[in-house]
Amino acid sequence: MLWLRGLLLIALSGLPACAARINEFTVRPHEVCGGTPVKVDWSVRGGSAKVTARPQLSPQSGTTYIPTTTTQFILSVEPYLGRPKLSETEATVYTGTASQPEFSDIAFTTTCQGGRIVATAERSFAEWDPRLTVGSVEAEEDRDVTLSHEGREVTLTAQQPSTQVFDGTKLAGTWSVAVPLLSTESCDGTGEEPPDLIIVTAHVRCEN
Repeated sequence: MLWLRGLLLIALSGLPACAARINEFTVRPHEVCGGTPVKVDWSVRGGSAKVTARPQLSPQSGTTYIPTTTTQFILSVEPYLGRPKLSETEATVYTGTASQPEFSDIAFTTTCQGGRIVATAERSFAEWDPRLTVGSVEAEEDRDVTLSHEGREVTLTAQQPSTQVFDGTKLAGTWSVAVPLLSTESCDGTGEEPPDLIIVTAHVRCEN
């Protein structure tokens, strides 16, 4: 019986290695205009994988889908041993036009440098559809926000929080902000801490 107990212990110790595991599950690009193809990729271990879409959507070929509305993709892994695994990812589909744009928030995680806070937000064309085009941009801050993108720059203020300067540019690409510190704030800890997050909102439309 000792040999049987040994085999059981060996089998049990191997369960974590054999359990289902999701290594990767992505959809690219994940923010698109209706009709733009997206590719769903995954990598799993310890089981067989299946992808479904909600609302229901069949792939055009292999792992390529063409969503017309915001779609959730669900990856389910049926394990060889242990419990099933589930993961979800989403493709956000924009249908906005110039007369009725939709909205996309651009979040900047800032760093403090001297007398201001600065940040860059990189939006890859692999993740954001090149057909997504910016109209107006606005910020709700109690301080000036200097915003740069595609060689254009503007300072948004509490009195003028919206701009058309970036009209016609791509939502994807590099966005940068520079924000001055308030008189009560400092970078060296002698005053109040400045905000570590700045958000601007882009009005977005889809170009053909």
